[in-house]
Amino acid sequence: MNTPRKMPDWAYNQMIDGLQKLLVLRLQGAPPADTITALATVWEEALTPITWAWTQEQDGARLPTAFSRLIQTAVRWVSPAQLIEQIPKRPVPVISGLLESKRAPLNETEKAEHQKRMQKMFADLAKIREERSLKPPPPKTADDLLYECYLVYDPKTGQKRDQPLPDKRKKKS
Repeated sequence: MNTPRKMPDWAYNQMIDGLQKLLVLRLQGAPPADTITALATVWEEALTPITWAWTQEQDGARLPTAFSRLIQTAVRWVSPAQLIEQIPKRPVPVISGLLESKRAPLNETEKAEHQKRMQKMFADLAKIREERSLKPPPPKTADDLLYECYLVYDPKTGQKRDQPLPDKRKKKS
């Protein structure tokens, strides 16, 4: 069995601070003050799957921000799920030079070559799509239908043959 993951201590402390702020508000439906230990245990259990891999450098402001949002809008006591909804997305680190171009811009000749290659690729794709597309077969002529009926039914008796006659027409490929 895997060992349970643990909420980081700094995140646990932020959770306790947020819960204390919510308790001070004395919102409708708030738990009694003597159950704060049990309350903290339940909230820790709910938040651990979300926070166990957080780092203080990247995620240090996320829980306080979520509690702040809840405090601003709450009229009744809140659940851990409501807090989780308020947690902001992890900030994306900005790496300088990530989008810098490593080569010189294309000249007109290179642009024309690239354009020709692109047109050829699009033409090849269109050809493949045309070849592999599902098209209905061409409509059969009246002669074809009569011939196929003759192969299956005996024209003298009008009865279905035990085994259809072989088709002697040339197959179109």
